[in-house]
Amino acid sequence: MRFLKEIKDIAIIFLIIFVLRSSFINWYEIPTGSMIPTLKIGDHVVVNKLEYGLMLPFMSSRIASWNSAKRGEIIVFRDPEEKTFWGNIMPRNLIKRVVGVEGDRIQFINGVLSINNVPVKEELILDRSILDDLELVDRKKLNNKELIMESGASEKPHYILRQRFGGRTNSDNRVWEIPKGKLLVVGDNRDDSLDGRFWGYVNQNDLYGRAFMITYSITKWDIIIPEFRKGRWFLTLTH
Repeated sequence: MRFLKEIKDIAIIFLIIFVLRSSFINWYEIPTGSMIPTLKIGDHVVVNKLEYGLMLPFMSSRIASWNSAKRGEIIVFRDPEEKTFWGNIMPRNLIKRVVGVEGDRIQFINGVLSINNVPVKEELILDRSILDDLELVDRKKLNNKELIMESGASEKPHYILRQRFGGRTNSDNRVWEIPKGKLLVVGDNRDDSLDGRFWGYVNQNDLYGRAFMITYSITKWDIIIPEFRKGRWFLTLTH
């Protein structure tokens, strides 16, 4: 009987952990370079799932909402193109930055983001040391991009990457009028991000939460022991 009680207690603990992870807080491993240099492949970020509302385990949409995503926030959301995978059991999640919210008029003018007809400010950054530890990225391709500090699109400035010459962002002349309940999201690696410029808007109710911290970052696995990036422990993500 004591053994069964211990098993029951362990099961309850695991259930509580599962509910907390599924409904309140979660983590997300960065699989691609679409958010470089803000997020690097191998970063493990913590996601606040209560930022915008409440989502119960096994549910893909919120049952209650209290906040809307703000411009500049880094959000995790359900892939608008691929609703589910693994035999329609689990939805696939993506992570991008919000550049347009309901009522905004968004466009890129010669590659520069413009919000409601006001271009953001850009500063060319010559110190490229933030790009040094990108082992899984094509270095030649990376060297053809400018490192820019963008301000005006969010509360605090943040880095972006953009092609030095040409590139998709520089040639983009579309205008997005953001509808009610929708968001336009893009990657900080502007010319190497499959985002809202290609598949459209994200629904507010499809958000899983806001990414707010990098807990640690792995560059590669050496047999069993992972290799960690220096200086990427418990970093707060600003917006």
